[in-house]
Amino acid sequence: VVVNEPLTAAFSLGDTTLCGPAELTFMNNSSGAGDLSYSWYVNGSMVSNAVDFTWYFTTTSTVQLNVTNDIGCVASHSATVTVTLPGLSLTNIPFGACVGEVICPNHLLNIIPGETIATWEWDFGDGFESDEQSPCHAYGSLGAYTICLTITTINGCIATQCEMITIHPELDPSFGVVPQTVCAGDGVYLEATDPNGTSYYWNFVGPCNFFVSTGSDPFVSVLPNCPGCFEVTLTISNMGCAVSQTIADAVCFYGPVAAFNKQQTCDTPFEVAFQSTSIDAHTLSWDFGDQSNLL
Repeated sequence: VVVNEPLTAAFSLGDTTLCGPAELTFMNNSSGAGDLSYSWYVNGSMVSNAVDFTWYFTTTSTVQLNVTNDIGCVASHSATVTVTLPGLSLTNIPFGACVGEVICPNHLLNIIPGETIATWEWDFGDGFESDEQSPCHAYGSLGAYTICLTITTINGCIATQCEMITIHPELDPSFGVVPQTVCAGDGVYLEATDPNGTSYYWNFVGPCNFFVSTGSDPFVSVLPNCPGCFEVTLTISNMGCAVSQTIADAVCFYGPVAAFNKQQTCDTPFEVAFQSTSIDAHTLSWDFGDQSNLL
């Protein structure tokens, strides 16, 4: 009886986790008596009978080596090669912006542990390029542009991501007030200088805060029931292009403001107590609607 040394299938290779498509060489370390033959498999399909094996991996794959000697003994060994492409997405890119408006795009990365980025290549589509990690840029002309970022890792893996942006005409956020000083309870009319906005948002900050959205209308009429001066901010937008302007004490309303509360009790159902809540009132004159009055 002849007892041969054990038949062992083995191979060596470097890191089995790749940051992207790459070529790997598997060095055959199999051992055993007799003449040995080799069969290499990738994902279940035989691809080579060579002693050593080289393969270009584009996706995660299982590599198996079967070793057979001349008396029919078989041994096998397998390993998984994981291919992980760098994950890259662009953020902070508005769908639209104004001519001259500064935008600062950013990014999200997902790379395998131990990898770092060697280079950043930004292309804003108008001839401006940058190798900064997070550059800023303002477009000088109308149009649609493609912003692309290409990253290269220290191991040579490359990922590219692009997003579109549309540049619209610059808007003028100025506005006029007619009149500037009115009595509380009277209206005031404000009109934006630029009629090209698709959205107008008016914010009033003062004795009582409120806001008015007038849609695509570049004007607003307001009638606040509280005296005092208001800071007014107008924000105009058009397909992602947005500009604002604030004017301190843009409009002032002066009292008095007439207001009152009333209360009726069950014990005296025909008696009603009225309490004035008027603002800046120097004199009061009541008219109860039954041809009686009280000063």
